[in-house]
This record gives sequence, structure tokens and C-alpha cells, in this order.
Amino acid sequence: METLKDLLLISLEACDPLVVLQSNDHNEAITDLTSLCNKARWRLMMFKTNVGFLGDITSISTYATKGSLEQAKPQMPSPGMAPQKLSSPASVQAAVMTCHQTNNKVVTNVDGTEFETVKTILVIQNVHRILADSPAAIQTLIDSIVWMKRDEKNIILLVPKDAKLPSELDPYISRIEHPEPDLETLKESIRRVRLNSEDSNEKLVHEAATSALGLTLNQAESATARTMIRFGKLSPAAIWEHKVELFNHEGLVSVHRSTAGLEKLGGMYFFKDLLAKQVKKGNLHKVIIAGPAGCGKTSGAFALGYEYDLHVLEAHLGRLGGMYVGESEKHTRHMQEIMEKNAPCIVVMDELPRYLNTDSGGDRHGGSAVDSKVGAEWLTWLSSPRSKDIMIVATANDWNGVGTLIRSERFDFQAFTSIYSSPAKRKAIWDIYLKEYEHDIADSLYQQLLSQSAYYTGAEIKTVCRLASKKFLDEPIETTLRRVGFDWNRPARRAAILDLEKEGRGGSLLDVETGFLFESLELPVDHSDAPIEEMKQR
Repeated sequence: METLKDLLLISLEACDPLVVLQSNDHNEAITDLTSLCNKARWRLMMFKTNVGFLGDITSISTYATKGSLEQAKPQMPSPGMAPQKLSSPASVQAAVMTCHQTNNKVVTNVDGTEFETVKTILVIQNVHRILADSPAAIQTLIDSIVWMKRDEKNIILLVPKDAKLPSELDPYISRIEHPEPDLETLKESIRRVRLNSEDSNEKLVHEAATSALGLTLNQAESATARTMIRFGKLSPAAIWEHKVELFNHEGLVSVHRSTAGLEKLGGMYFFKDLLAKQVKKGNLHKVIIAGPAGCGKTSGAFALGYEYDLHVLEAHLGRLGGMYVGESEKHTRHMQEIMEKNAPCIVVMDELPRYLNTDSGGDRHGGSAVDSKVGAEWLTWLSSPRSKDIMIVATANDWNGVGTLIRSERFDFQAFTSIYSSPAKRKAIWDIYLKEYEHDIADSLYQQLLSQSAYYTGAEIKTVCRLASKKFLDEPIETTLRRVGFDWNRPARRAAILDLEKEGRGGSLLDVETGFLFESLELPVDHSDAPIEEMKQR
């Protein structure tokens, strides 16, 4: 990856007269720029709206590293310019003209030595707000291009990454985005902050730096210090969570702290074998899974995160919508940026079709769905390299409105989780939750539960075991079953699930239990599995 020095060197050597440097770490950008100019023997000048004109590289370096105005000796950009006028358009124009009038070829180096130069660079910091209200300052910059090219001079506008510059400048500027610090730079930064000798473990420092990827150096140092003060030690997980908080201004995502691995999934071959092996190899796929609620779709994603120490984010798609024009698209891009900065990670998107429409006219949910322009943002993003280190597990009840979203190279797998549980899966789920909630039941009752729960979801089995446990109702499981009454034969429940099963099994979707297409389109119906009638009559 090219560093900021590399990008600046290319642009300045190419004599780009007007360069926009977008950076969220201005001190680091200025440090790199002073180092580059010092090595290349270029004159560097700077105008800051709160300080004034810094006319040499020594003053700029001193101010950037020490923040000392007295040692930096700022100069006014033109005679008679009062300090309170520094943030005015006239001061920017004066700074540009001062650069224009600089003819002295002799430059003093940071170490005090003198040399001759062939290039002069003027940096103007945070000028975007002044330019927004000043046509004259904009025209001054445009007019300066002629003499800058002739005299080997460059102007760099140092602004934040999200700063908006007047459109009049677009044809004349070259943009450089300050790359985020790489892993080795972050390691050095974390080592500087480390307070305890036991945190010198290189593996721990590497994990902490990996968690901090996407942060500026200032943010990484702050996150490390906060973590060590809070927990008394270096915690990569806490640094990662702090990173999420820094970017998550609109609450678009939340951190999920997984507490159970794949052993807590009953059945679910698709997650436990196929996807788990892929995650272990570092292949993070995009997966969309349909099926009734409570069948383990979301739990599978959380379990993968826990098993392979991957961070898990929950995306709140319902918050993408906005009141104003363009706000939904802005939220979408911000959510994608959060995911990118926190990669590698797993992202869970529940009820995808309810909130995201990518098919023209395919919206079945009225005003609750984000419009198709936002859907197009997701189509582009899912196919781009930006999402390659992000595993997405999306859930759905049907495919209406997202047909174009789920094609290959956007989502790798489309799967369906059936309401029907095979005997092996039923046994696995009951065993997990009977053990978790400390139930000791007779074998005859155990066999009865297995035979009569073919159409219970995993969530329903967990509910029965949890409510019957000593911490809750403290009663026999058969009594709790009579209370909750998960009745497969209830007409409304049965009709809704059968419709969903028909669509899922007939839609060329993978069976979550096998990882392959369904062998039969028919839902197995064993009438001997009539739910718990004997228990209800007791």
C-alpha cells in the first residue's frame, strides 16, 4: 500500500498546482509533509487560520510537534492584517499572494543548514469553510494555477476527509486521501502507550493493532490508553469496540458479544461444517437464509464469530431511512464504511427484504423499505473489493424485492431453514437445552418430547426448557408445555409455515441441514407427531 509520502511525492513531482489532501489526522499529515520536503529540499510554507503564516519548514515542524507559537514565530500573510481577520477570505488571498511573491531560493533546513531549492509548497489548513462563502478566494486559487506551474510552486489544501469544497475548483484540483496507518505503524503507536510490562507480548500487541486498523494514530493511541485505564491491561476486543463507537454516530450498527460456539447449534450442518471450514480458511462469504423465526439463522452467525474469534456486528437496517433527500444514501455509505473499517468481521442483517428493496416495483412493505437508489448502493458495494473481508449473514422470510441482490458474486449462498427437524436434529437441540437448564427427566418423557416436537423451532424448545427451569417457573416440563402451547395444528400457524416451506423448498435454495438442494419439495408430515395431546389432557 502506498504511503502518504509516496502519494504526495508523485503529485508534487508531477507539478499538480492545486492539491486537496483529505486527512483525519492533520498533525500526522504535516509531519509526513515536512519530512518529505526536508529530504527533497523543497521550501514549505503554511497558513493556519488560527495562527497566521508560518514561512519556513522549521516553524511548521516546531508548531506541529510542540504546538508552540512562540518558538514557531508565525508571520502575518501581509502587512497590516489584524489577528482577528485571519479566518477571513482576504487572509487566504494574502497567503496565496505571499507564496507568489517568494523569490528567495535559499532555504533553512530543520537542522539549521541552508540549501537552494527549486520548489515551493504552500499548505492552507481547513480552508473549506472560508471558501464556501467567498467567490473571490475561489477565483484567487484558480488564477494562481498559471504562475504556480511556471514557478514550480504548489498549493495543498489540507482538509478533513468529509469536507466539501466548492464545485468551481473540481476541474483544477488533484485529490489525495490520507491512507490509514498500516499494521506496523499501529504496533509502534500501541507500544508507545503501553503502561504495563506484562503487555509486551508481541502476539497481544499484534492483535491490538489488528483491532485498531482503520483508526488514525491519534485515535489508536487514545483507544489503547482508554482500554488500559479501564481494564488495567491491553485488550484488543475493547479497542475494537471503541473503534465501532467512534464511527457509529447514528447507531447504525451494534456490537454483538457472542457467548456460545457451534456446539450450541443443533443440526445446522451448513454452519457447522461448510461455512465453519470456509471461515477457518479465511474465506468470508455472503450468505442469505430464509425460514421461520427461531430456526437458528442468526444464532449460526453469532456462533461462527465466537468459534473463530471474529467480531460480530448487527446492522440496524431500519435506521437507514432518513427524513431528508440524500440522507438514506448517506447512512448507507456510512454503514458500509463502518463495516469496512472493522473488517475482518461478521455482519448480521436481520429481515433484509423488509428494509432493503433492489427490484423496481418489488417493494411489498410500503414506506418501511429503503428506496431502490439505496438498494443500488448495496448492489455495487457487495460486488466490490471493499467488502471482501466482511462476512454477511442476512435473514429473510421471502425473496420479494431482493431478486437482483442475491445473485452470485453478491451473495454466494442462498439457503432455507425448514421448520421440520429430523430426529437427529431434534435430539441434539433437546440435549443442548435440557443440559443448559439442568433438567433431569425420565426416558419415557424424553422420547415423547422427541417424537412430538418435529415442528418446534429451536427457539421454542429453548423457551420450554428455560421457563421450566429452577431459575424461572421451577415446574415439570410437561406442565410448561401446557402453558405455552406451541401447537403445530393451529390453523394460522400451520398455513403460514406451509406457505413459507413451499416457497423455500421450491426455490433452488440450499437446505441448511445438509448444505445441498432439498431432495424433496414436500414437507415431511408425520401425523403421529400430533403435538403433546396427551400432556394437554392431563
